[in-house]
Amino acid sequence: MRKDILFRNSDSYFLASHTAILQTDVHPALKESQTALKKLVYWVYDFLCKPHHKLGRGGNVCPYTAPALKRHTLWFTAMTKTDLNQQDILDAINVYREWFLELEPTDKTQSIFKAIMIAFPNLNAEQAPQFIDATQAILKKDFVKNGLMLGQFHEACPEPGLHNSEFRPLQSPVPLLAIRNMVRTDVPFLDHDEELMKHYYELFLPSAKVSA
Repeated sequence: MRKDILFRNSDSYFLASHTAILQTDVHPALKESQTALKKLVYWVYDFLCKPHHKLGRGGNVCPYTAPALKRHTLWFTAMTKTDLNQQDILDAINVYREWFLELEPTDKTQSIFKAIMIAFPNLNAEQAPQFIDATQAILKKDFVKNGLMLGQFHEACPEPGLHNSEFRPLQSPVPLLAIRNMVRTDVPFLDHDEELMKHYYELFLPSAKVSA
């Protein structure tokens, strides 16, 4: 039977489902972060899993999130350390990346509905761009090389929507980084960089002759 909360490295790291986070009698590992994680769960429900008038296309803001919730393959976690530095975040993201690869489902078709959201509730509005955006920039190429995407979200994230430059889909109530598998429609996030596109073609069009 699938568990609602998972642990790794002697409980140093955890993953919780949305059902575990919303429970009244929350697991002790979630007590410190439950308020922040509940904000994220409600944001997922009320924003990512719904259409938006500024989106610029039909459908939900994120087409994969609702199916992930239904399949119980969207995981949440939080780093509540108050004196985080860049290396702390990099180390944690690398742990969660390796864990992500082992999580079910690992089937290529179904794994597109799998994701981990890593929240940083103690980063303030000034720190969020410094740590969240910087971490994403540092790790992006290595993630893409391995067929993964690392998304950055925080309250002031300036990244525009793909179909409406006035829309800001990456603005979240709690700073976070999200790990997921790359999908074919990720081209707009990669086509500014020849090296990133080389990795994309290797994954989705392995017969194509592409040089960096």
